[in-house]
Amino acid sequence: MVKLFVGNLSYEVDEAELKALLERVGRVRDVYAPLDRVTQRRRGFAMVEVLTDADAKEIIREFNGYPLHGLAMRVDYAREREAVGVPAKGRYLHPPKRRPEPRPRRSKRSPAR
Repeated sequence: MVKLFVGNLSYEVDEAELKALLERVGRVRDVYAPLDRVTQRRRGFAMVEVLTDADAKEIIREFNGYPLHGLAMRVDYAREREAVGVPAKGRYLHPPKRRPEPRPRRSKRSPAR
Protein backbone atom coordinates (compact mmCIF):
# COMPACT_ATOMS: atom_id res chain seq x y z
CA MET A 1 0.00 0.00 0.00
CA VAL A 2 1.35 3.43 -1.02
CA LYS A 3 0.24 6.83 0.31
CA LEU A 4 -0.04 9.87 -1.96
CA PHE A 5 -0.46 13.54 -1.15
CA VAL A 6 -2.89 15.44 -3.38
CA GLY A 7 -2.63 19.18 -2.87
CA ASN A 8 -3.91 22.45 -4.28
CA LEU A 9 -7.50 21.23 -4.31
CA SER A 10 -10.52 23.47 -4.44
CA TYR A 11 -12.64 23.56 -1.28
CA GLU A 12 -15.56 22.16 -3.28
CA VAL A 13 -13.80 18.86 -4.11
CA ASP A 14 -15.06 16.03 -1.92
CA GLU A 15 -13.63 12.58 -1.28
CA ALA A 16 -16.02 10.72 -3.59
CA GLU A 17 -15.29 13.00 -6.55
CA LEU A 18 -11.53 12.72 -6.05
CA LYS A 19 -11.68 8.94 -5.68
CA ALA A 20 -13.74 8.58 -8.88
CA LEU A 21 -11.26 10.76 -10.76
CA LEU A 22 -8.16 8.88 -9.58
CA GLU A 23 -9.71 5.44 -10.16
CA ARG A 24 -9.71 6.12 -13.89
CA VAL A 25 -5.98 5.35 -13.82
CA GLY A 26 -5.23 3.20 -10.75
CA ARG A 27 -6.78 1.23 -7.91
CA VAL A 28 -7.54 3.58 -5.00
CA ARG A 29 -8.09 2.04 -1.57
CA ASP A 30 -9.00 5.13 0.46
CA VAL A 31 -9.24 8.94 0.21
CA TYR A 32 -9.10 11.22 3.24
CA ALA A 33 -9.72 14.95 2.85
CA PRO A 34 -9.53 16.59 6.30
CA LEU A 35 -11.83 19.38 7.45
CA ASP A 36 -10.79 22.60 9.17
CA ARG A 37 -11.73 22.45 12.85
CA VAL A 38 -13.16 25.96 12.98
CA THR A 39 -14.82 26.50 9.59
CA GLN A 40 -15.70 22.83 8.91
CA ARG A 41 -14.73 23.14 5.25
CA ARG A 42 -12.10 21.23 3.30
CA ARG A 43 -8.48 22.23 3.85
CA GLY A 44 -7.39 22.01 0.19
CA PHE A 45 -5.52 18.71 0.25
CA ALA A 46 -6.17 14.98 0.56
CA MET A 47 -4.29 11.82 1.49
CA VAL A 48 -4.85 8.92 -0.89
CA GLU A 49 -3.96 5.25 -0.38
CA VAL A 50 -3.38 3.16 -3.50
CA LEU A 51 -2.75 -0.56 -3.68
CA THR A 52 0.55 -0.78 -5.59
CA ASP A 53 3.55 1.36 -6.43
CA ALA A 54 2.74 0.98 -10.13
CA ASP A 55 -0.71 2.51 -9.53
CA ALA A 56 0.89 5.35 -7.58
CA LYS A 57 3.38 6.13 -10.35
CA GLU A 58 0.63 6.11 -12.96
CA ILE A 59 -1.62 8.41 -10.89
CA ILE A 60 1.26 10.84 -10.29
CA ARG A 61 2.20 10.84 -13.98
CA GLU A 62 -1.38 11.35 -15.12
CA PHE A 63 -2.75 13.82 -12.56
CA ASN A 64 0.16 15.99 -11.36
CA GLY A 65 -0.80 19.40 -12.76
CA TYR A 66 -4.28 18.23 -13.80
CA PRO A 67 -6.79 21.13 -13.70
CA LEU A 68 -9.69 20.41 -11.33
CA HIS A 69 -12.21 23.15 -10.52
CA GLY A 70 -9.83 25.74 -11.92
CA LEU A 71 -6.76 24.69 -9.88
CA ALA A 72 -3.81 22.56 -11.00
CA MET A 73 -3.63 19.55 -8.66
CA ARG A 74 -0.31 18.59 -7.09
CA VAL A 75 0.16 14.84 -6.71
CA ASP A 76 3.23 13.32 -5.06
CA TYR A 77 4.30 10.60 -2.65
CA ALA A 78 3.31 11.41 0.94
CA ARG A 79 6.10 12.14 3.41
CA GLU A 80 6.16 10.96 6.99
CA ARG A 81 5.07 13.51 9.55
CA GLU A 82 7.87 15.22 11.40
CA ALA A 83 7.89 14.49 15.10
CA VAL A 84 7.35 17.51 17.28
CA GLY A 85 8.77 16.89 20.74
CA VAL A 86 7.77 18.57 23.94
CA PRO A 87 10.67 20.10 25.84
CA ALA A 88 11.69 18.12 28.91
CA LYS A 89 10.85 19.54 32.30
CA GLY A 90 13.39 22.11 33.41
CA ARG A 91 14.69 22.80 29.91
CA TYR A 92 14.23 26.14 28.26
CA LEU A 93 13.00 26.83 24.78
CA HIS A 94 15.61 29.57 24.61
CA PRO A 95 19.03 29.40 26.25
CA PRO A 96 19.24 31.26 29.56
CA LYS A 97 20.84 34.67 29.59
CA ARG A 98 24.39 34.97 30.83
CA ARG A 99 25.22 36.70 34.06
CA PRO A 100 26.24 40.30 33.57
CA GLU A 101 29.85 41.22 34.00
CA PRO A 102 30.65 42.52 37.50
CA ARG A 103 30.65 46.28 37.84
CA PRO A 104 33.97 47.98 38.39
CA ARG A 105 34.47 48.94 42.02
CA ARG A 106 34.20 52.57 42.93
CA SER A 107 37.10 54.26 44.56
CA LYS A 108 36.79 54.75 48.28
CA ARG A 109 35.51 58.11 49.37
CA SER A 110 36.90 60.11 52.18
CA PRO A 111 34.73 60.09 55.30
CA ALA A 112 32.15 62.82 55.54
CA ARG A 113 32.98 65.60 58.00
